[in-house]
Formats: sequence, C-alpha cells, structure tokens
Amino acid sequence: MIFDAKGRLLSGGDFPNGFYYIAARSGYKTKSAQIITQYSCALAGYTVYEFNGVENRLEFASPEGETFTFSFSSHAYISLRGGVEFIPGLRQGGLPVGKGEPVITIRRDFMDKTGADAVFVLNRNEGRLYKASLASVVDSGGEVMQTI
Repeated sequence: MIFDAKGRLLSGGDFPNGFYYIAARSGYKTKSAQIITQYSCALAGYTVYEFNGVENRLEFASPEGETFTFSFSSHAYISLRGGVEFIPGLRQGGLPVGKGEPVITIRRDFMDKTGADAVFVLNRNEGRLYKASLASVVDSGGEVMQTI
C-alpha cells in the first residue's frame, strides 16, 4: 500500500514526485538506497518505508520473488527506468548523483503531441555532453547516445 504525504491511500504504479509512505508486508524486501527510514507498522506483519520519489523508482520483491515497481516523475509521459541507483546524500548542481545504466521510456502519444518541439540534453559534471531534438534521438533508436 502506498500513501502520499497527507496519508491518502493511492493506487497504481506511476506517481508524481513527492514524499510517500509505503506499507509492505514484512517479508517484502527492497534494495533501494533512497529509503529514508523504515519501521514496524502498527498493523501487525507490515513495515512502513518512508521514501522521497524524485525522478526514480522503487522496487520491492516478495518472498516468492514477485517484483512490484513504483515509478516517480514530474513528467507523466516520460519515465526513467533501468539499473539507476542514486547515491544517498550526494548531489551535484542540485541534482542527485547516481550510477548505473538508465533507460528513458517515452510514451508515443507524447512524441505525437510535442515530441517535435522537445529537446534532449545530457549534462555531466556541469558540462554539456549532448544536445539534440528528442525526435532525432528517438528516431535513431538511442544509438546516438552509444557514441558518448
């Protein structure tokens, strides 16, 4: 079960950026480094996780190996997935620092509506590595990024 900062029960797997409480059965595990804290729930057999979802995701695995994923983004049509782990407390230029191999997923209806006007920018260490129209990056299948 996932609750927003005001304690309202939410449903689904995609949520806007924000602070959340997740009540998971005690046997469920997460490897997320972004968990702020966790503690036993007043409801027996559950653990509460406090999580600040900002352009990231949170995965839980059940004891049987089933995976549950929650995604957090300010962009309803774009999500960041893949093995990205943000390093707790480490920021650069106001943004969280992470490691891994991200995959950006963009819904086709976004591309149909505004994709021609969108710009894809990749910065690293406050320097611009790449800038191109989002449509050209999508049309290349992301292969342009392979050269960076």
